[in-house]
Amino acid sequence: WLLDDTGKWLVPRFNNGPTAATFLANVRQDVSSGLISMVLALGTSHHSDRIQADARHDKSVDMKLGKITCSMLAVPFSFAGRTRGVISAVTLKDHPEAPTPPSIPPSAARQLDSAGVVLGRLFEHRILSLLTGTSGN
Repeated sequence: WLLDDTGKWLVPRFNNGPTAATFLANVRQDVSSGLISMVLALGTSHHSDRIQADARHDKSVDMKLGKITCSMLAVPFSFAGRTRGVISAVTLKDHPEAPTPPSIPPSAARQLDSAGVVLGRLFEHRILSLLTGTSGN
């Protein structure tokens, strides 16, 4: 998720899995609601295995995808001195009666947070390379 130019929406920029194309084409998250936006605003990670029970969870993405989010891990994504987005991982199920998929392990939070730091540094490197004309292109 990255902030759009207006700073009012988080827009997904990469996804994988069976709903990836629909997710990328049809979803955006208002920065004033939902857990993803909370992670952006606070700059802290969030991990929950009971997303549907959390009143802060914005179910609009679930409704657009026709899925139910069961667990979520979200970490802030920063580069160039600001938090500019969120990296998230979720487990989903198709309907309420479907078995709940395994939870995201707590160790994944540290791994995703570290990946976010590395990705932020890669963005900064690319920006610096473009600004200094050393991009190799």
